[in-house]
Amino acid sequence: TVMAAHAMSASRATAWTSRRASRGASRVLPGSSSSRDRSDATASSRGRGVEIANEKSGSGSARVVVVVASSSSASESKTAKTASYYKWSAKNGIEATKIRIGYLGAKDDNETSRSCVATAPIAAGDVLARCPAELVLALPPNAPNPFPDYIPTPLWDKAPGVTAGSCVEDFRMALVLLRERSLGDDSAWAPYIAQLPAGYDLLGCWTDDQLEELQCERLQDAARAQRAENNAAFDAVRMNVSAYDSDYDLGLGALTKEDVVWGLNTVRSRSYRAKYPSSCGVLPPLSNLEGKTLDAAALLTKSARQRSGEKSESANKESVFMLPFLDALNHRDNKGSGGATKLVFMSPLEDDAAERGAKGTFELRSPAAVEKDAEAVVCYGDKNNEELLLRYGFCVENGVHDEITLPGCMDELEWVMPGSARESDLKAERLDEAVKRARLNDEGKASVNLLWALRVLLASDATYEAAGGAKGLMRASLPGEDGGEAADAAEDGERPGEVDATEAQLAAEASLALACEQELAKMGGRDALAEDEINYEAASKVSAQIEIECAEDAEACGTPEEAEYLRRLLIALRFRVTRKRVLAMALDRYTPK
Repeated sequence: TVMAAHAMSASRATAWTSRRASRGASRVLPGSSSSRDRSDATASSRGRGVEIANEKSGSGSARVVVVVASSSSASESKTAKTASYYKWSAKNGIEATKIRIGYLGAKDDNETSRSCVATAPIAAGDVLARCPAELVLALPPNAPNPFPDYIPTPLWDKAPGVTAGSCVEDFRMALVLLRERSLGDDSAWAPYIAQLPAGYDLLGCWTDDQLEELQCERLQDAARAQRAENNAAFDAVRMNVSAYDSDYDLGLGALTKEDVVWGLNTVRSRSYRAKYPSSCGVLPPLSNLEGKTLDAAALLTKSARQRSGEKSESANKESVFMLPFLDALNHRDNKGSGGATKLVFMSPLEDDAAERGAKGTFELRSPAAVEKDAEAVVCYGDKNNEELLLRYGFCVENGVHDEITLPGCMDELEWVMPGSARESDLKAERLDEAVKRARLNDEGKASVNLLWALRVLLASDATYEAAGGAKGLMRASLPGEDGGEAADAAEDGERPGEVDATEAQLAAEASLALACEQELAKMGGRDALAEDEINYEAASKVSAQIEIECAEDAEACGTPEEAEYLRRLLIALRFRVTRKRVLAMALDRYTPK
C-alpha cells in the first residue's frame, strides 16, 4: 500500500472509521495519542544535539531499579526483552529514580508510542536518569577502528560514497551497533541492542509519491539525499567485503541493506552529539584497543590538545554517543527555556567511584516539572519540523521553533544595481544575507533585519537619499511590522526615524505578502489549508480508533501496510497543515489593507 496521489478525503476517513467501528470498537478518542503521531508538542523519536557540562558528582544518591512497564497488549517477546533490559540496567548501575518506560498508544516494531512515564512527581532540575560511562558507546571524530576483525579498516577510514563529516561519524557508529548485534547474547550490550526498535520510519524510507505529500521541495530533496546515504553506505560495505573474499562473510558480509539502514537510523534518531569529556578516559568501543595499541590513548591526548587551543580540522567537531536508557526520553519544544536539555557528565569522587562507576556517569535532568503518570521529556534543541522529521521521523503540530523559508524574497535582490551605493550598504550591514535566508517564525512574523533589508531594497531613490542610506531606514516601521512602539508612533503621526518611510515599509510588507502567497500557492493555496485541516482531523480520529481496537484485540490492528499508510499520511498532513497555517498568518499580517 502506498500513499495516494492526494490526501485521504474526509469522506474516505469517515467511512474507514465507520467500517472499523462496525467490527466492535465503540469509542473514538479526540485525536491521535501515538507519541510520534499525536498532535501536541511531544514526539517519540530520540537523538539530540546537546552540550556536555562537566560537574563533580555528589554522594548519597540511592539506586532505584525501574519497574518494568506492563501492558495487556504487549507480546511475550517484547515483554521478555524489556524485563531483560531492566535487569541489565540495574545490574550495571543505570539509575532512574522517578521514571519507567511505558507506552502512550498501540505498540509496533518502530516503537512509535514508547515513552518515559513519571512514577512520582518530578521537579524541574531533578535527575531523570544516569548511565555509567562504562556502558556508553562513544566515538570521537577520526576515531581509529576498534574492531578490525569485524570491520575492514579501509572501510572505517574512508567509506567510498559516504559523505565526509557527520555522515561518516553516523556510519561508523552504525557499524559498531551492527557488530554488537551480530554477537547476540555474547555482546556486553545484548539486552540494550535487543530492545531497540526493529525499524525506524525516517523519510529516507518513504517512496517518492509519499514524499510528494509533504509539499515541500527542500525537505523532499533532503529525504532523497538521506535515501542516497543509505544506499551509499550499503554499497560501501558490500564493496569492501568483496575485496576481502571470505574473511568477513560471517560478520559484515552477512549484512543486508535493511541491516545497514537499521544501524544508520538508530544512530540518526537515538544518538547524542557532544564534546568528548576530557576526564573520563577511554570509553567503549575504543577501550577495546587498550592493551593492544596506543591509538585510542593517543587520540584522546590529541583531542585534549585540540580543546586547549591546538588548531585542527576536527578540533571543534562533536563526538557521537549512544546512551542506554537516556535515549528513551522523548522530545518536547522548550521555547524560551534554554534550548536543548544538557547532557551532563559527572566525574567520580574517590569515595564515590563504586557508586558512580570508575569513569563517571552521564545524566539528564528534567527541564520542567512533571506530574505523576505524565510523560517525562527532554528537549532535543530548537529544531524546526523539517529537522525533526528528517532525522527523527516525527513533526509537531504548531511547533514553537518551526520556520518557513521564503525564497521569493531573493527576487528583490535582482533589482539592485551592481556596484551601487545601495548594494554596498546592503552588504556592509549584511542585509543581503537576511534576504537570502528569508523566513517566517512560527507566528508568521518576519525578522526585523529582513524587513529592514526589504525597506532598503524597495525605498525610492528620493527616500533612500533622504535617509542617508541603509542606516536611516533601520527603524522606520509601521503597525504591520511589530505592533509595538513603532505602531504607537505611527498612530500618533510620528516616525521613529527622521524620514517618512511609509512607502518603503508598505512596499516591504507587500513583498513579504507576495513571497508568502507564492509559497502557499505551491501547496494549493488557502483553500487547500481548509481541506487539509478537515482531512487531518478525520485521519487523526481513524488513528485513535485503531489504537482502541488494537488495545482490545491485537488482530484488529490491520496489516503493517495499513499502519504505515496511515502513519505517514498523518505525518504529511500535520507537517503541511502547520506550514500553511504559518503562511496564512503571515499573509493576513503583511497583505496591504
